[in-house]
Amino acid sequence: MAGSGTAHLRNPEDALLRVENLVVEFPVGRTGLKVNAVSNLSIDVMPGETLGLVGESGCGKSTMGKAIMRLVNAQSGSVRFEGTDLMALKGDDLRALRPKLQMIFQDPISSLNPRRRVRDIVREGLDIWKVGDKASRQAKVAEVLETVGIDPSVAGPKRPHEFSGGQCQRISIARAVATDPKLIICDEPVSALDVSVQAQILNLLEDMKSRYGLTMVFIAHDLAVVKNVSDRVAVMYLGKMCEFGNPDELFAHPAHPYTAALLSAIPEPDPEAHVKTRDGVGGEIPSPVAPPSGCRFRTRCPNADEQCANEEPQMREVRPAHFVACHHPIGDVTFLSAPGTESAAAPVPPAPAAWTPPVEETAPVPPAAPEPVAPVAMAAPIIETAITPPPAPPVVESLPEPPAPPAPVVAAAPVPPAPPVIPVPAPAPGAAESPWIASSPVSPDAPEVAPPTPEPSGPPPVVDWTPEAPAPAPVPEAPAPAPAAVAPEPPAAEAPAPPASEIPDVTSLDTLLPDRSKGGSIDPRR
Repeated sequence: MAGSGTAHLRNPEDALLRVENLVVEFPVGRTGLKVNAVSNLSIDVMPGETLGLVGESGCGKSTMGKAIMRLVNAQSGSVRFEGTDLMALKGDDLRALRPKLQMIFQDPISSLNPRRRVRDIVREGLDIWKVGDKASRQAKVAEVLETVGIDPSVAGPKRPHEFSGGQCQRISIARAVATDPKLIICDEPVSALDVSVQAQILNLLEDMKSRYGLTMVFIAHDLAVVKNVSDRVAVMYLGKMCEFGNPDELFAHPAHPYTAALLSAIPEPDPEAHVKTRDGVGGEIPSPVAPPSGCRFRTRCPNADEQCANEEPQMREVRPAHFVACHHPIGDVTFLSAPGTESAAAPVPPAPAAWTPPVEETAPVPPAAPEPVAPVAMAAPIIETAITPPPAPPVVESLPEPPAPPAPVVAAAPVPPAPPVIPVPAPAPGAAESPWIASSPVSPDAPEVAPPTPEPSGPPPVVDWTPEAPAPAPVPEAPAPAPAAVAPEPPAAEAPAPPASEIPDVTSLDTLLPDRSKGGSIDPRR
């Protein structure tokens, strides 16, 4: 896969856009390495046609669109628009072609100037090229805004941050068609929108295409969307083109393993659908800094061999208007053109056949010859061969059997006397009537059990359900009499005071205490 060639290109005089062998590379700092974003890519678009460009993220789709617009510089190749090589234009000559080439970017919000009003954003291209007077420009702005479903009187004075993502994408489409371009490059215009808004934007692009006669390059990674809006589909992988054809033919009969893997990844809205898995499409995309040699898809391809590593495949036609760049295409295909440009058809090496185990041959068994039947007259005498039965074995006369010896007589052991039989009393009356009581032997010395009292016969007693009279309320007890007041006890009689002669004189106390200041002590003799 990931091949080169221009066999899929049509007449250059009829094409509105023709890109041949485009190469875009980006340096990796000062390491001397480079990122191979686009390598020898060739496409063409006819007037009024929509070319769908699909592939995994990082395969170079957006880079190719920006290189066509001259937003990034290409290292080599040619980009011809209406017969003019854009790679050779500079300055005013290049600016003069800008109104005819417009682009719708992937992120609508970041592509709009946040400081300008919507009416000024849409009118910017008309003001730069001074198309008509001021009144005609305002009328043109109102016309395109109404076409994309935006009210110009309400949205005109507002700024982009006041709108949703779908509304900003509508404003971007209005800005792109305001200058009446001939070619619009749509760089994933619906990938950032929800499903309901995607349908509105796709329908809007179809209406704008039919109204203004637009030619579009539709870049996307959603194959279902590309199939609905495209007239031709190109599949890219790691900067190379691998398959090119009509959407119905390419989706029904993919000839490249990578295209078949992309188609098998489309989800089906059926929970009971059988999921088909394909081998050899796992792993990661190789680095564009050091891509594989030969076919760039060989590191993930189940059919890769030594030829894929040594030789880069070229675009060749396998069905009418269906081209593929692969050494071993899948399906029932026949190369209708030689690799490269128009030339004589070259023999295509057959794909390696699958190995089958050898089948061990057995010698054929010769058929049995039929027995010849001769006429009766000429019949030869038939020699009958009697089959001699095998001799019977000799009969051996059996000898009479000897009489059996008499059995020895064994003396019988004495039989012990039987134990006395204990009479079992009759069961108590009523015991046999109850199945839950088992009869058991009773000791003869046990006291007799009194018979159960028979239940009274007759109707059951009538139960009186009359509620009883409420019990009389308890009579409150009389309070106990208060205890009699206890007379206070008379105060105890005070002891008689001692005579005055026995009370010591206070003034004589200093004679009893020692004089601490003089260090003296009490003299016992005093």
